[in-house]
Amino acid sequence: MEQKKKLGKYFSTSEHPFCILAKKIFTKIASLINVNGLENDERKYLYLYYIVIFNAWCLLNDENKDVLSFYIPFTHFELPQNTLLFSKIKEEILSVVNDRKHTNLLSNLICSLSISEKKGQLSIYIQVIKSFTTEIFIRNRLTSFYNKQNIYITDSYDEADIVITDTYERFNKSSGKEIFYLDSIEDELILNELNELIRIKYREKLRNN
Repeated sequence: MEQKKKLGKYFSTSEHPFCILAKKIFTKIASLINVNGLENDERKYLYLYYIVIFNAWCLLNDENKDVLSFYIPFTHFELPQNTLLFSKIKEEILSVVNDRKHTNLLSNLICSLSISEKKGQLSIYIQVIKSFTTEIFIRNRLTSFYNKQNIYITDSYDEADIVITDTYERFNKSSGKEIFYLDSIEDELILNELNELIRIKYREKLRNN
């Protein structure tokens, strides 16, 4: 990461056409991704690094191969192309880059970088009364699966985003909280449903931040 920032700093002073294009693009989108002022120089350099490298790939790739084909194993982007942020970024880049495919890919990249920087915390409250060992199992499973800086277990029902319980009827269903009923830890399908719910709610947190 430090090397990328150093290269980005170098690109910021270079007069190479790819670097000049990247600086024009960055100027257009800086306010949208909240990278303004001297205190954000490191973030600026990181964005410039990625934009220059990506532009070089787009402009030098005669066969127009999918950039993801270079990854082993093959991967894919999961990006919110319909978001307002994406639309605004795309609009600004189109004023500098004429090629729409290049613009779409670059907008995806910048939108992805911006979203990845967002911080969100999802809190989970566990209320299991039928089995003491079940609560221990759930706590251990969640703490081993997730980074506690982002997804953590709380002792406060009021601050919880998700409530895991084996006594569903005890909770106010109109509270706005997501209530997940878990009556067995032996059913892997139910546990997978819980993991999927946590991922969905966490993505919602990031979008709303």
